[in-house]
Amino acid sequence: MKIIFLDIDGVLNTFQFLLDHRVEDSVDPLSDEFSIARIDQACIRRINRLIDETGASVVVASTWGCNLSTESLARIFAKCGFTGKIVDKIQVWKNNQRCQNIQGWLKRHPEVRSFVVIDDADMGELAEKAVKPVASVALTDEEVQKAIAIIFAQ
Repeated sequence: MKIIFLDIDGVLNTFQFLLDHRVEDSVDPLSDEFSIARIDQACIRRINRLIDETGASVVVASTWGCNLSTESLARIFAKCGFTGKIVDKIQVWKNNQRCQNIQGWLKRHPEVRSFVVIDDADMGELAEKAVKPVASVALTDEEVQKAIAIIFAQ
């Protein structure tokens, strides 16, 4: 099994994107409408390309996982054009927990043969298997190529 551990904020959006795509204050922050407005579909197309070329599935590793179920995340991503499969989520409240939580998830899933982490935060011990988009730019085509190389190098 191949896995993409995927962060959302700073990877599938930028601060400027969020400013440019603000939703009305009356929209429930836990609604699909609110979440969909926060995901850049150009970044979703890049993730789709990564999945198409590697056959990997996604584990969402984001603060979004604290408030949304795996099913809700899958539904929101699909509404943004995501064509892959979200198999799980990792709840992350703080960036410094992310690496530890990913390592714990991997220990519970020995069937994983290769993985890549896509996150704008530092990944510490997992840095060699991570792609770190610049949060002000979000995920680029070059970073997708790097992620593909990481998955196939294992």
